Amino acid sequence: MYNSINHSKCCMCIPTRIGIPLILTAWIAVSLFFASFSFMNKSPFFSYFSAPATIVFGVINVLFVLVLLYGYTLHVIYRSVNRYRQYAKLFACFVSAILIDMFVNCILFAVKKDEFIAWCTNRSADAFQKTTAIALDTQVVHTLEFNCYKLHDTEAKLSFMFLVFFVFVFGFWASHIVNDSRNFVMIRPEISIHPPRASKINLTLPSHLDNPNASPVMLSNLPPSARTIIGGGPGGIAAARALRDEGAFDTITIFERNTHTGGTWYYTPERNPPPPFPSTNALQVDTTLKLDQLHSPIYANLHTNLPHSVMCFQDAPFPKDTPDFPSHTHVMNYLSQLAKDENLLPWIRFSTLVEKAVFENDVWKVSVKNDKEAYTENFDALVVATGHYAVPYVPEIPGLHELAQNKKVQLLHSRDYRRPEEFKGKTILVIGGGSSAIDIVRETSTVASKVYQCIRTQTELSRQAVERNPPNVHQVALVDRFNSDDTGSFYIDLQDDSKLNDVDVIVFGTGYLYSFPFLPFQKDNLIKTGQKVHHLNQYMFYQSNPTLCFLGLPIRVVPLPLMQRQSIVMARYWSGKIPMLPPTSEESNSVDDNDNRLEFIMGVAKEFDYDERLGAWAEGWTDTDRDGWQSDHPLTGRLSEKWKDLRKNALSLRREYLGY
Repeated sequence: MYNSINHSKCCMCIPTRIGIPLILTAWIAVSLFFASFSFMNKSPFFSYFSAPATIVFGVINVLFVLVLLYGYTLHVIYRSVNRYRQYAKLFACFVSAILIDMFVNCILFAVKKDEFIAWCTNRSADAFQKTTAIALDTQVVHTLEFNCYKLHDTEAKLSFMFLVFFVFVFGFWASHIVNDSRNFVMIRPEISIHPPRASKINLTLPSHLDNPNASPVMLSNLPPSARTIIGGGPGGIAAARALRDEGAFDTITIFERNTHTGGTWYYTPERNPPPPFPSTNALQVDTTLKLDQLHSPIYANLHTNLPHSVMCFQDAPFPKDTPDFPSHTHVMNYLSQLAKDENLLPWIRFSTLVEKAVFENDVWKVSVKNDKEAYTENFDALVVATGHYAVPYVPEIPGLHELAQNKKVQLLHSRDYRRPEEFKGKTILVIGGGSSAIDIVRETSTVASKVYQCIRTQTELSRQAVERNPPNVHQVALVDRFNSDDTGSFYIDLQDDSKLNDVDVIVFGTGYLYSFPFLPFQKDNLIKTGQKVHHLNQYMFYQSNPTLCFLGLPIRVVPLPLMQRQSIVMARYWSGKIPMLPPTSEESNSVDDNDNRLEFIMGVAKEFDYDERLGAWAEGWTDTDRDGWQSDHPLTGRLSEKWKDLRKNALSLRREYLGY
């Protein structure tokens, strides 16, 4: 839909919608006139001209006519903001080309004055002899030359006047078209309740949630009732704010197993019990429900990889005195203060562990326990915001299980790394090239005797880190096998046939597994081994029952603003204001037995597209008409170029600020 309110009048009180097509029609006629003259080897401005320059002028005008016709259709139909803005850029480019060509012709005409006078004199002499019987003499020739000189002077002045005129006219209309393209917006269609509001829950559920082929739940707008959130970290805070701001729900409850908000960002020097080595299947190795307290993977000296202006919730900046790349303490304080300022604490039940959540009789039955009691409470919808940094992934490497049994070396996952001092004088092998592995290599190299690192897949982050490594850090080939026996001998075979026999500590910076042990059906429908989460729509909604929503599952993203957009979508969908989008192409093409983790690893380009898809979705747009979406809303609009530049250049900015 075209928004005419933001548009000025075209000229003489003619509305832009009518005036610009009229001007374009006249412009098309003028350009065709110029092109016709050029291809007939004539010039509308000069009696003597450069033929190649004139042909170029004609070609430019023909192409300009095509651009004008394209613009004419866009003005009449108003079908695409992006295309209209592309057209405005093309328009400005061709106007510039025409003016430059006209200027070049003027310069050539002035420079070739002698050639013009000679040409003019010869033409005049021929005409003089044909029309008179008087013989040419010196006086007549001088007279003809003088007249040709005056003609050149006159044509030069007229051509300059025409050039100034066209600079003014072309420049004025080019600026008008470009300015019009900036005001040319597509108004978001009115968000209608989809489906129509219902007075009570109307859910059609498959008989068994573990049936991946069952028809999905048709959500007919849950009534204003109870929503629950598992997790009081950034995702839980984002979800609570969005549900509250929607104003369509009676109660919002957050269950947090620890005594504080902040989730992953709460640092403790204590560690969790070590994982098994190897650790490849979350269904077999996840023991988090059995722990009295789950410690985060934050290490003592951690700083963010992103500027705080990028990583914050978009409507809640960090305090002004926050360092550009804050420590975990700054982030933790930011989240805690935000929960207080937003008055979310009364909704949070601290020290409350969710043991099980099942969907029965159209409600989620959530079983929890705290220090005093265990109980079950019913909710209409469930948000899972528990993060995915609790269950380590340790790959299967020949000899690793035996090595863990005889304890020849210390085995550690990056989740349980805290400070470098404990590795003083030791030789360390770090397996992995992600952010944590790189930080561990950098920190331990200051105290360790030697640090080896092996990286399977190099990224820009790891390449830059390798270039800055100190002399006691050595890049080695991937591990082929761990060799150990009862005699005490131990060495590592590498894939380039070399060996390491001096390693004291092996640190696995190999990532994490997804796991939701409180969802009994996860083993059937959600995860196979934990490498990715199956049967989700848009990385969020459980396809068989969209009253279950996950936040913050994608990897290599800016988590807080992404979860903020996800939360707004979730709240608006559950309140019935926006429809469900179809699955992404990856989700549609995903095979059930495909457990490829790469589907959840985004990176910059994919993240930008996903963020903007969420924003458009939150504002009522679908993928089919998103071409016209041009919102600049700070929470759900298009990402600003400044934000995207900071995101893309975060590595270099961090190196300038922190030195690494």
